[in-house]
Amino acid sequence: MCRLSSTTDLISHRLLTVQAFIWDRAICHVQWQRKILGEDKIIGISAATLEEAKKAQADGADYLGVGAMYATNTKTDARAVTKEQLAEIRAAVDIPIVIIGGVNQKLCRTLRGMGIDGAAAVSAVVSQPDIEKGGKGSS
Repeated sequence: MCRLSSTTDLISHRLLTVQAFIWDRAICHVQWQRKILGEDKIIGISAATLEEAKKAQADGADYLGVGAMYATNTKTDARAVTKEQLAEIRAAVDIPIVIIGGVNQKLCRTLRGMGIDGAAAVSAVVSQPDIEKGGKGSS
């Protein structure tokens, strides 16, 4: 059975967008997700290696969650992805890439020009006293 790996994941996925889902590649296959969620949903797969990224795209993922780019308390068992690995993944796939893992506004600046399409900054937002302000990058 395919399910989210923790309550933290459920919160994270709902914060990203109501119409999009990102799943860990180890627990769920893209075709299974399409069958359950429907063709109209946006499905992302997490990837930490070039091989995982290529497989996710070949399997029909709409986007990749690449990381962990930096250490994070949100998912302590996440594998680290280097800038070099991110560049290899970007060069190999055509689908959008959202960086994940320890992402905040300052760290995003270090990845400018690398062809990323977005960033998921869960901890950087929810740890702020004013979550709305934190989500707008004002913190």
